Amino acid sequence: MTVRYGTVQSLFQMGVLGGAVEIGGGPVVGVLGEDPSEAPARSLVGVPAQAPAAFGTSVSGTSVSGACGCGLGQRGKSRRLRLSEEFWGLSWEHELPAPAADGIHVECASLETTMQFIAAHYADLFEAEGESPFLAEEMTKAKGRYYELAADLFAFREGDQLVGVIVANPTDWNSYYVRSGAILRSHRSRGIVKHFFELLFDRLGRHGVARLETETSPSNLMVVRMLNSLQFNMTGTSLSERWGAMTRFTRFLNPEAEDVFLDQFCTGPRYQKQLRGQSTSGQQPHPGDKFCRAHSR
Repeated sequence: MTVRYGTVQSLFQMGVLGGAVEIGGGPVVGVLGEDPSEAPARSLVGVPAQAPAAFGTSVSGTSVSGACGCGLGQRGKSRRLRLSEEFWGLSWEHELPAPAADGIHVECASLETTMQFIAAHYADLFEAEGESPFLAEEMTKAKGRYYELAADLFAFREGDQLVGVIVANPTDWNSYYVRSGAILRSHRSRGIVKHFFELLFDRLGRHGVARLETETSPSNLMVVRMLNSLQFNMTGTSLSERWGAMTRFTRFLNPEAEDVFLDQFCTGPRYQKQLRGQSTSGQQPHPGDKFCRAHSR
C-alpha cells in the first residue's frame, strides 16, 4: 500500500473536498480528508492556512521589502499573480488607485510600506499599553512569503501622506477576508474604511465572490457599529493565543447564501432582506445584485 498526495480529480471522484492523500497504488481506494468546515483553507501554492487575524488587531513584525501587495512585480522582473487574480481574475493593479473618501485615495501598497506603517503606528492606534498578554510573532520567512503570495496590501494616502493600511486575502474560492487594518487617529472621522468596504462590495461582487469577512474585538464598538451600518452579519466568535476574543462578521454578496444563513440561524426581523436593492448610502444597488448578474452571464 502506498500513500501519496491526492489530486483534485481524485478528491471529486471520492466525493471529498479538502486536503487529502490517496491510499493505494492504482484506483483510489480511500481518502484521508479534512472537513472543510473545520480545516482552514489552503492556497493552491502551498501557503500556510490563513490565521484568524482581524481588522482591528495588531500585527507584529519588522520591516520587510517585497513586491507590491496587489500583484506588481519588482521593476524589471516578471509579475507574480496573487490569489485574487488567480482565483477571480481580480487585478487590484488595474482597479486602483481609486477614491476612498473626500481627498483620500487607496492604492496598492508594498510589503515594506505596510510593515513600516504597522511598526510605527499600530501600538498607539490599538492602545496597547505595556506588554501584550497575547503571543507576539516576529516576521519569519514563511510569514513574509505568505504576504507576498496571498495577501492584497492597500495603502490610503492624502496627497503624499500615508494615513492608513489594510491587509486582505482570499480564504477560499469564493470568500475574501479583511485581515488587519488601521487609520491614523487624525483621519478616522473621514469614513475611509467604510468607503473602502463599499469599493470591495462592488469589485468583489462583479467578480462573483460570495462573501466578505472580517473580525474585530467585541469591545471595538466603533468598528462594530460601522460593520452593522454596512449590513454585515455577526457569524461567529473565535479565541486565540494571538489576538484573544474576536467576533467574526460576514457581508454576504450572494443573497441566496445570506438567505440560508438567516433562515437557519436567526430569529426575528430579517432587515437584510428588506434592504436588498439599496446600498448603505442609498445610491447604488445591493452588491448581491452584482453577484447575481456575474453568475447569470
